[in-house]
Amino acid sequence: MFHRFHDKQKYLGSISSDNLEDLILNIGESRILSPLEWKDRCKKHKLENHHVCLTFDDCLKSQYEIALPILEKYSIKAFFFIQTVVLDGGLDYNEYFLQKINSQYDNFDTFFNSFEKHIIVDNDIFLDNKYIIYKNDLLDKFSLYSESEIRYRYLRNRIFSFDDFNNELARFFSLNEDEHDECDDIWMTKQDIKQLVNLGHTIGLHTHNHNINFTQLSKELKFNEYTVNKEKIENITDEKVWVSSHPLGLYDSDTIDILKSLDIECSFRSNNLIPEGKKIINPSNFEFARNDVANILKP
Repeated sequence: MFHRFHDKQKYLGSISSDNLEDLILNIGESRILSPLEWKDRCKKHKLENHHVCLTFDDCLKSQYEIALPILEKYSIKAFFFIQTVVLDGGLDYNEYFLQKINSQYDNFDTFFNSFEKHIIVDNDIFLDNKYIIYKNDLLDKFSLYSESEIRYRYLRNRIFSFDDFNNELARFFSLNEDEHDECDDIWMTKQDIKQLVNLGHTIGLHTHNHNINFTQLSKELKFNEYTVNKEKIENITDEKVWVSSHPLGLYDSDTIDILKSLDIECSFRSNNLIPEGKKIINPSNFEFARNDVANILKP
């Protein structure tokens, strides 16, 4: 599972084109299935432990500019899961603010030290058992998160509402309500998406707004997130969407029912642990495990 790529300086878990190329060579090109091969084996229940596919989440421009040339060099076709709000001039606020942090601070710890003072948070919440459980669960899935990154995500996901947290970040960065600078180079364009399809890659669902608390939405809102996402992608690509990845790994039984109703045939999670309450790592075609590249390439 891939997200950010860098050209010169590493940031926010990004990797370089050399990292990607080395990974492909270490895996072995013959093990990497194209999306259509994955789909066929999925239908026939012929996926095996040694099979691998490459997936890219979040519609990031760096994937198109840095990763795509490497994929083309080795004739590898991949999945690209996109949130469509960014193709309509909207923002994925989580990514937007992470990019601002990267552009204005030398490291995440320095940012968080200032931001924590800005929101005047009571540090006792980080001693609470709820935080300890959250931290341990996150580290089980993504072992390279720093203490500051974990605390940031805890505040974002558990303490503040989605809007309140974004408003706090906007005030911290002294942004006006309609000021959304430095966005042009964060996400792909519709034309980029069309080019991916022309090159034989597969575009999948990732919800419309990429809500960081997706499972807390009503079933109606979840359905709307996926139906809008699907309609917009199909209007861009002129192809039927048949695959998805769960945003931030968040899904529930309602999510799976919704995806089935939309003729989605399989979906990917964001970690390679056995899901809670299940006995095997891939309990259904809508819960395929993935390994984050940050875990694979960790020092």
